[in-house]
Amino acid sequence: MGLEAQRASVAAWLGDRELIGEFEEVESGRRHTTRPAVREALEKAKDSGAVLVVATLSRLTRDTKFFLELLDSGVELEFCDFPGIPSGPSGRMFLTMYVTVAEFEGRMVSERTKA
Repeated sequence: MGLEAQRASVAAWLGDRELIGEFEEVESGRRHTTRPAVREALEKAKDSGAVLVVATLSRLTRDTKFFLELLDSGVELEFCDFPGIPSGPSGRMFLTMYVTVAEFEGRMVSERTKA
């Protein structure tokens, strides 16, 4: 999903809610320790009490450990590609499983590419 498609997805998701910031990450999702735009977005959401809306979960990260850090950050996260995910433990379980599968697939692609 390209950047313009992601913007359109978030805009549609927001409806009449106000967008207070937009953050574009240039770092790879695999390098979870050096994600300055993600960290900046989390801080802005924390400071303002805003929800962090992400167009697609797999574009945010395919790293389970980093994803769990995001879930535990105290910032509410919403993903446009998962509109029916409930809040609470059920949603956390589903999203964590999804990221784990995405991480697995990314590692498999890497192994196939190397081979």
